[in-house]
Amino acid sequence: MEQTQPSLSSSGAPTARNVFLYVLVLITLAMSAINLGTLGFQYINLYVPDPSLVQCYGTSCQDAIRWSIASLVVMFPALVWAWRALERDVTAFPERRRSRARRWLLTFTLFVAGLVLLGDAIALIYSWLGGDLTVQFLLKLVVMAVVSGTVFGYFQNALSEVPSSAKSRMIGRFAIAIVTLAVVAGFFSAGSPFQASRSRPGEPAP
Repeated sequence: MEQTQPSLSSSGAPTARNVFLYVLVLITLAMSAINLGTLGFQYINLYVPDPSLVQCYGTSCQDAIRWSIASLVVMFPALVWAWRALERDVTAFPERRRSRARRWLLTFTLFVAGLVLLGDAIALIYSWLGGDLTVQFLLKLVVMAVVSGTVFGYFQNALSEVPSSAKSRMIGRFAIAIVTLAVVAGFFSAGSPFQASRSRPGEPAP
């Protein structure tokens, strides 16, 4: 009697598409976190300057803000799309929640986020011992802690055997709100594209 072979899409093993999506999540997550942190740092440099340091040369802070906004506008929606596609796949095939590719990605993500949190604690203690705790420095530590803590909290929940959907939604909505606010604030800090084109050297004055 002829035996029926299970199709790749109905098996518990991750497909090539899944592996691609996990790699895409890893890359877009790293880029989104880095650029979100950069935006926070540049806002602090602009609005809470350290009088002992020159941190913005000409339009350097505005240029960094524009680059981070451009990166987030591309990377963050790609991250949301790829992760939702993977979550739909896990919902359809629950056995894939324990796949090696998924657990490797989530564990590596938690490892990196944990290192950042430890680095925050070390930097804070070092600055306290040296008497160098400025308001700007503390605000930048808060930015790093919020970004890494959000990533750590979300993926720690996703890695658990029975993830809390309520917790995932709450952290996910918080992340979307933070990214949206950071991008919108960038247009006030770095100016709109129209304002940037009018401020170029050599442009005639209005």
